Amino acid sequence: MGSLISAYIMPHPPIIVPEVGRGGEKDAGKTVEAARRAALSIKKERPTTIILTTPHGPVFQDYIYMSLSETLEGNFSRFGSDAGLSFKNNVGLVNDIISYARKSANISCGGLDEEVAKRYRVSRELDHGALVPLYYINREYSDFKLVHISIAGFPLNELYRFGMCISKAIGESDERVVFIASGD
Repeated sequence: MGSLISAYIMPHPPIIVPEVGRGGEKDAGKTVEAARRAALSIKKERPTTIILTTPHGPVFQDYIYMSLSETLEGNFSRFGSDAGLSFKNNVGLVNDIISYARKSANISCGGLDEEVAKRYRVSRELDHGALVPLYYINREYSDFKLVHISIAGFPLNELYRFGMCISKAIGESDERVVFIASGD
């Protein structure tokens, strides 16, 4: 039986990544220190999976985007750095969440195929809302799979029901999960 072992709200200003900030991260010292403390706490918890929600991935009014690629990767090239990260996706857990959301809560969610991504001009790479928290976590702990979820414009009661589908999928897995809501 899986469990949600903790949850965090983490900021994502790219300037706190040293390869982007190039010294400017010192102006956000308390934010950097908080990200480091969260990463150390996650290291102690040793999750098998991290589920991360982000406001900077593909966002739709009526669809919750979840990455389906085997490997999830992205970089800070938009911010003048070639620093990047790569993680193994927990595709099994993603598929279970999608199944519960669609069948039991009638919530539209899932991935995007190449054609749809091109039509809407959206990237399926990890966005900075995911990369910044993961940058600090990865420096301390990297033995986890990732689930990457973008926010959606659903009413709060539907998002709550989606969260309950995540909870059900976690409970029926054998995963030890940390949940991160990325936001500024």
